[in-house]
Amino acid sequence: MIKPFSIILRAILPNPQHAMPMKQLVFGIMASIFVSCLVIANLTGAFLINLPLPWGGNQLISGGILTFPITFLLTDMINEFYGEAGAKQITWLGFVVVIGFSLLFQLLLHLPVSPITVISLDTFTKVIAPFTNMIQASLIAYVVGQFLDIGLFRVFKHYTGNKYLWVRATGSTLVSQLFDSFIVTFVAFWGTLSVEQMVAMGQGNYSVKVVAAILITPLLYLGHKLVFRLLGEKKAEAIVAEADEEG
Repeated sequence: MIKPFSIILRAILPNPQHAMPMKQLVFGIMASIFVSCLVIANLTGAFLINLPLPWGGNQLISGGILTFPITFLLTDMINEFYGEAGAKQITWLGFVVVIGFSLLFQLLLHLPVSPITVISLDTFTKVIAPFTNMIQASLIAYVVGQFLDIGLFRVFKHYTGNKYLWVRATGSTLVSQLFDSFIVTFVAFWGTLSVEQMVAMGQGNYSVKVVAAILITPLLYLGHKLVFRLLGEKKAEAIVAEADEEG
């Protein structure tokens, strides 16, 4: 039986003779997923959700955190295999793409609207305006959180070596996302929500991220194993060693 990752590779690499090196391909796949999840998180960030709690009541959270946990999982994986430089590259790539989307939306809002458009200007503005308004808050929190995560991951890696992947991944995420959660909430909703509401939202967003960081730990190990299978054990170990030397 053909395994799932083999099917994916056959779709991506119909002619292996002309394919890019696997190391670059794996980085490109992870970077693409990272940027996609980041853009979705920003597009849905202003959509507020009352998350039902198991013990009763609701917790106010941002819709953006549903896909955002995937970004710090991929940040840690890229940091593990491609080092601090690789993690910073996807951070700045995501930064530029989000700004590009924001500029594109601003351009669309100022272009003449066709009378036969399916989506009216008013509807489009109502959907896009919160996204553009949150860009500043989102990008500030994003850069602070990402660089904290990248730096802390390397600190934990120094003490754990190639063991305890979950410690450096989860530990760096828990600290970085504490700052991210409250920075984006206070910058984005200052003057719109009360301080109590912003604190509650920040706590809610951070709580969900903590739970998500713990729940996706098996995916972290699964992804780690998959990269080893794709690159080959010896080559993967050499890449990790090279990333450690650079870090």
